[in-house]
Amino acid sequence: MEAIAPEQTLASRYVLRREIGEGRLSTVWAAEDPTLARTVAVKILHDDSARDPLVRDAFLRQATAGGRLAHPNLLALYDAGTQDGHAYLVTEYVRGGPLGMLLEERGPVSPAAAAEIMCEVLAALSCAHEAGLVHGDLSPTNVLVGAEGHVKVGDVGLAEAIRAATREERTGAEEGIALGPPEGDPYRAPEQRRGEAATPASDVYAAGVLLAELLAGPACSAPQGRRKAPDPPSAIRPGIPKQFDQVVERARAEAPADRFASADAMRAALERLGGDRPAIAAATSMGGETIPAAAVPSRRSALRSWMLVPAIVVFLGAVAIVGGLVFGRLEVGGPLGIRAAAPKTPAQAGSPAAAVPIRVVAARDVDPTSDGGDGSEHPEQTGLAIDGNPATAWTTDHYASADFGNLKPGVGLWLDLGGQATVRSVTITTPAGGWTVELIAGSPPDPRAEPMQDASGRTDFTVATGTTTIAVKPSRTEGVLLWITRLAPDGGRFAASVAEVSVAGTPG
Repeated sequence: MEAIAPEQTLASRYVLRREIGEGRLSTVWAAEDPTLARTVAVKILHDDSARDPLVRDAFLRQATAGGRLAHPNLLALYDAGTQDGHAYLVTEYVRGGPLGMLLEERGPVSPAAAAEIMCEVLAALSCAHEAGLVHGDLSPTNVLVGAEGHVKVGDVGLAEAIRAATREERTGAEEGIALGPPEGDPYRAPEQRRGEAATPASDVYAAGVLLAELLAGPACSAPQGRRKAPDPPSAIRPGIPKQFDQVVERARAEAPADRFASADAMRAALERLGGDRPAIAAATSMGGETIPAAAVPSRRSALRSWMLVPAIVVFLGAVAIVGGLVFGRLEVGGPLGIRAAAPKTPAQAGSPAAAVPIRVVAARDVDPTSDGGDGSEHPEQTGLAIDGNPATAWTTDHYASADFGNLKPGVGLWLDLGGQATVRSVTITTPAGGWTVELIAGSPPDPRAEPMQDASGRTDFTVATGTTTIAVKPSRTEGVLLWITRLAPDGGRFAASVAEVSVAGTPG
């Protein structure tokens, strides 16, 4: 087997230029592809592994499977093959470097940068999981951060495919020679360290460890079992918000069932904590190339924020006017087009137009496990939908399609009215409309109950961006369930968000 050296050509096409990285399974080279006049990365399996047909075949087979995936956060595969006993893969070249190098050079990043990096990592994992693939070996060495801050995940399923192919043929010690000692890898989930096959939950665990290391450094990524539990990031790096501790704790829970239900669920949790691309857009020199690091918000970002103030004022004014019209406090007329409503006669007070606000005493999420849900749809955020602040919101998980990735029929937000009331309308404010909702009366909430109707008999309503008021036939109830049946596009995925919701009718 001829030794690999610079200027060597593979497949009569790829000219190796320089070694740019090395992992447990392979060495990575920067190479030129003169056919397409571009730089590529060539991953060459280590000689000792390439001599084993089980390892070599699993390496190439899994590379082919991963090559079918297409996602902006997954490293693109261009070619694969063997030459002179060497097994190799050709992938896109990322002008930047591994995340591990970023951590070595800059140390922990800001919480906003950590959230943004992990949101992109989790988006890549979600794509793989939906295709039936598990990464099984996520670590800072196979997460690449480009010069403009874009994150790419590589090696999807490679190590796990080799473990699976050799599991019945080798002892644990021999497996350790090929893939590294399992007990020494903090990113492997407890079930993997017990010798079990990796699952999507194992990837969520690895993502939790990686998030902890981004926030607080390697001291926060020791595997469970060395001590009772790893320290939370804030215990190592004071000032980190406790919400990040909670995400880390849930992701790296000992039992798979106690972790986030999916990579998408973890991603949604981080999105709400401030994942923001400008936070990783600044670059620093690293080995002649560039790699992004945490940055403070720019003056341009601050200016854009201030420019939003007039728009917010106008928006809130419009909400107030609409609310006044709905609740009968304002009416059309007068020199300005809107005036205070005239006092109502007793007869008018009994009509639907005399509906008054009904206090919502509490809100909670509804995600029935009997219908395919995991029983949790961001319960920590439900209060944001009734706090009177349209700048905050309760948001569903993000899903692969508008129909919840065919996982379940819907999710909901239940509004507790604190006692019997007659509901005549529900007003919803959302920053991103286009999603569909049913309004269901009852206590406790029952998504399978008959939804309320408007005057025309309609039961499903599309919520527009801004404020939407849904007038329904009077219904006596202790609560209203906003049962979301179809999601709207949101950042390449699908979700629904409720910034504010209010109920009007007759209290008591």
